[in-house]
Amino acid sequence: MRKMFNRLMKNTIHSSTVGTARLINVTQDKDTDGDGVVDSLDNCPTIPNPDQKDSNGNGIGDACDFNVDSPAVLQGNDHVANVSVLAACDARLKVEFDVVLTQGSVSGEGHFVGQCTGQKIAYPVTVPAQGPIPFTPGPAQADSLATIKDGGTVVGYREWTPTIQLVEP
Repeated sequence: MRKMFNRLMKNTIHSSTVGTARLINVTQDKDTDGDGVVDSLDNCPTIPNPDQKDSNGNGIGDACDFNVDSPAVLQGNDHVANVSVLAACDARLKVEFDVVLTQGSVSGEGHFVGQCTGQKIAYPVTVPAQGPIPFTPGPAQADSLATIKDGGTVVGYREWTPTIQLVEP
């Protein structure tokens, strides 16, 4: 049923009446990623995802959704957490991630800048604990910000706050 609706929606009809004549303008709705779902209905219009899967129900398809992978591995006597941020964005764009881990009274901040690949991949963010107290294995809050840029212009951003697990190697 969805495929039939998508085919019907590929052509959007705009009409107006002028005097006794009726003008009809038909425009083609694009399918930028070529997955068979037109952009106006696609929950991830730049990365192919014909199944339109949206596991967390936030309206962003899993292929485009950003997430912090759990667990994060502790290193350096537990003073550093190696976090993986899962993201997909158009290959012509740059991405920046800021992750602040908080675990009780211990916190740390990490930053990553890189090139988008057009595929969903894990980007590494190193988060050192601030001060003399290390992280410990267990849950931590990961306040996360992703900024997508085209040259120096911000074209998108996303904030989210998952709870992840910190583990020793």
